[in-house]
Amino acid sequence: MKHIYEIPVAPWLATLSTKIGMPITLATIPEDVVEQIVSYHMDTVWLMGVWQRSEVAAEISRADEQLWHEVVGILPDATKDDIIGSAYAVKAYRVDQRFGGEDGLAIFREQLRARGVKLLLDFVPNHTSFDAPWLKTDPEYYIAARRDDANEHPERYYQTEQVCIAKGADPNLPPWPDVAQVNAFSSAYRLESSLTLQYIASLCDGVRCDMAMLLLNDVVEHTWAEKAGQRPTEEYWSEVIGSVKALYPSFIFIAECYWDTERTLLELGFDYCYDKRLYDAMVARDESAIDNRLSVLSDVAPHLVYFLENHDEARAATVFSPDEQTRYARKIITSPGVCLWYDGQFVGNQAKLPTHIGRAPIEKPNDEICDIYRELLV
Repeated sequence: MKHIYEIPVAPWLATLSTKIGMPITLATIPEDVVEQIVSYHMDTVWLMGVWQRSEVAAEISRADEQLWHEVVGILPDATKDDIIGSAYAVKAYRVDQRFGGEDGLAIFREQLRARGVKLLLDFVPNHTSFDAPWLKTDPEYYIAARRDDANEHPERYYQTEQVCIAKGADPNLPPWPDVAQVNAFSSAYRLESSLTLQYIASLCDGVRCDMAMLLLNDVVEHTWAEKAGQRPTEEYWSEVIGSVKALYPSFIFIAECYWDTERTLLELGFDYCYDKRLYDAMVARDESAIDNRLSVLSDVAPHLVYFLENHDEARAATVFSPDEQTRYARKIITSPGVCLWYDGQFVGNQAKLPTHIGRAPIEKPNDEICDIYRELLV
């Protein structure tokens, strides 16, 4: 695996539907669209956001004034229906029927497989939506909270008559408003994670694991303390990855990770990890930091994922000049690691799409950017 092509499935399908003039799902992707992706020598496609989304999360997002301002900034004709809920507020690990369901995914996967291209999907281990079935059937999967705490700090906790739990959180950021925090110390949740991933492994060739470092024992203990219960002796990832690899030995695990946790996660079984610090050094135009980063991690470089943009970062066309984009793209292409490219990057798209929206603006290709990637990749 050398080149991953990330596709935000909801806006991608909406754009294809508009251009072709009929509804397009994963079951009806035109062959020439797949050929266009493969023409850049992509060997892996990551479909971001295929799982069932949460209507509860969508309603929370529609009421978010900051998000709404962001949406109308890129879609001036937007309505609240354009906000379909975050791709990372997963309700259930079933392919959303609006995208074609499991049958549609299987058809698209076969299109890729016929061309020697692998398929990646998401796994979101740190949180679920508030209307995920587990919240009713298996509340022990989550970080529980006291009613007094929830009443005093509604920004941190979610409660109904039945449950009172923590909102999903990164210890360095405010809690996410639309997700419930799972408990990585829960043996029941660890088993459920393994079973869920085994099901996902029947649908694709690998997973990109969202915010993977948040499941490390040290991080869970630091973030949730006694609320998480007794610290397990084994790490969540070694237990879960081991159970999946026992059945699917070639299944690929990619970690979205920060805080210099790459080596730790690789040791726990991940095949690849993000290298965010290299991206940050490129944004800062710090050539010595770039060279130092590549040198310091040279021994694990084949297992690192490099990028100039992805759905979490600003568009490369708005961050780097064409010359910089050429130079940095060449640097990651010639590295031993894996390159991650984002849909629209090769034509110079500039609109950063929130993961909550169902469509994207139609942008005019930038001929200079198009030429850069044709020269580098085609």
